[in-house]
Amino acid sequence: MTSRRFNLSSLLAFVAISEQGSINKAAQVLNVSQPAVSRGIRTLEEMLGVELLERSSVGVQLTPHGEAVLRHAKSIDAELRQCLEDFQELEKTGRNRVSVGGTPMVVSHILAEAVQRTLGVNAEITVNLIEGTSTNLLDELQGGQLDIALVPLGTGHFEREIDFRPIFSDQFAVVVGAHNPLADAGATTLRALEDELWILPGRQFELRHQIEREWATMGGRIPRAIIETTSYLAVDHLLGATNAVALLSAAFFREQIASGRFVTLSGDWHFVPRTFFLCTRISATLSPAAELVRQQILSVSEIVKRGNFDVAVPGASARYSENT
Repeated sequence: MTSRRFNLSSLLAFVAISEQGSINKAAQVLNVSQPAVSRGIRTLEEMLGVELLERSSVGVQLTPHGEAVLRHAKSIDAELRQCLEDFQELEKTGRNRVSVGGTPMVVSHILAEAVQRTLGVNAEITVNLIEGTSTNLLDELQGGQLDIALVPLGTGHFEREIDFRPIFSDQFAVVVGAHNPLADAGATTLRALEDELWILPGRQFELRHQIEREWATMGGRIPRAIIETTSYLAVDHLLGATNAVALLSAAFFREQIASGRFVTLSGDWHFVPRTFFLCTRISATLSPAAELVRQQILSVSEIVKRGNFDVAVPGASARYSENT
């Protein structure tokens, strides 16, 4: 027996002949010429050194050696078919899987609602939501780990092969819980609040550095007592349970401010609004699933921009009013 590798097409042709009972029918099923099938069988017989088929005027029959080869050939054929099905399933799953990134507050509000709306249109889409800093998320987007990122950006982020689409800006507010004595104190100053307990984003976030730069420009001193968090639920709880002061996105905490649970302080500060950008790779074409998610993000962001953005109590779903 020759040591050459088996020719896969010859094995598959052999299986087709055994199933169809003739070389001609096997050629039709395989969509190849009859001589090509005959050559494949001869090649296989030469490799094995035995005859696999007995040819007659009424068709072909398998020899005992052919019967033995057929058992293995059918196993190979079945494995190949399963392999193709697996590839097709992977391709289908890949088309329906979307990875989207945002900063924590964006994920828990805008992206969560966008995902809910997406699944309402196509329940077979799998969305992977990733939290991170703007810089890390852009790195992952550029590296292909993310399809879409929704992040607030400063001037140092735009030197990338990424399409940056500005979609809305948010205003900052200095906020306390309604029970805090500062809630009834009237206008104050940044200096007067320096000794208060503050809730601010951690130093891993560009927002924190922006806050500190602007704080210094306004002549203030960074507070000594700081709780660092970007968790929506943590901020909501801490402002309700302590006398902390927080610098918050007015959009993301609109319901608490409107209901009177949180009180916005007035004073001599002015923090520059952040602009949020919807980011995709310039060199990549979004899949239909990713494009659907992108459209839903734009839809929810438009609601935020119009100011019709409400957040339910902690633990409940977000609520969005589309009335203009």
